[in-house]
Amino acid sequence: MLFGLTYATVRRAGKAIGADPEEGLDLAEIRKVGRKLRRPLKVVPFDPEDRPTGLLCVREKRDHHIVVMFQGVVIDPSDGSTWDLDTYLTTGKRQIEEFLTLTS
Repeated sequence: MLFGLTYATVRRAGKAIGADPEEGLDLAEIRKVGRKLRRPLKVVPFDPEDRPTGLLCVREKRDHHIVVMFQGVVIDPSDGSTWDLDTYLTTGKRQIEEFLTLTS
């Protein structure tokens, strides 16, 4: 979704870097996949008013999780649910750690 490529293409790139995309990818693996696909990611300041598209890294207690932000809507790849940002953050008492988007 974020890379603008098919899931099959991204899955092949994940396998090429030695990851198992079926089990999910951590942040370092996602960055490697982006570089492999010539679509590098960069950390940028997060401003929800911009209705951003990218990857939002959040912390919930001691766990870390990565969700997709698409035009300001949170999409959780672990279960396919969609959320309003404020609801997503307060429901799980989550905190934003960083936001990544494609480099221009």
